[in-house]
This record gives sequence, structure tokens and C-alpha cells, in this order.
Amino acid sequence: MTTATATITRAFERYVDTFQSLDPKATLRHLYVPSLILDARGPQVLSSEGEAEAFLTTVMRDLAECGYARSEIAASHVHVLSETTALVR
Repeated sequence: MTTATATITRAFERYVDTFQSLDPKATLRHLYVPSLILDARGPQVLSSEGEAEAFLTTVMRDLAECGYARSEIAASHVHVLSETTALVR
């Protein structure tokens, strides 16, 4: 694992840990706008911090209503796309 990949993996793990709190404002610290979120509802383009917070608020409310407790990431793969962009799957 390269240093860049290790750094990206740790950042993703911190994001997941924060996301599990279901606190949109805390989770915003881990997102940069513009962002593209790919989920079951399709692509979500977040152009501002306000849009990102609204998106997270909705997602986290829906998860709480469904009894969400935590996320388990069995494996992740980092694909460095450029000096400033990576994809974590």
C-alpha cells in the first residue's frame, strides 16, 4: 500500500466513523463541494455546503427511521485517479 493510498484509506475510515453518528454537521467535515454521491437513488450532485447538509440530513433521518445502527466495511479498494481525486469502493 502506498503512502497516498494509506492516507486515503484512513480518511475514509474517519468519514465512516463520523457518518455512523448520524450527525450531518459532523459528517460535513469529511465532504468537499462540489461532490458527487452515487447511491441507490442515483447520482446526487452536491454543489454547496447547504446542499450537502440537506442531503446528509435526509439520508441520516431515513436511516434512523429504519433503525440504522452502524456500517460495516468488509473491504475497501482505493483507486487514485489524479493528484487530487480518488475513488474508494
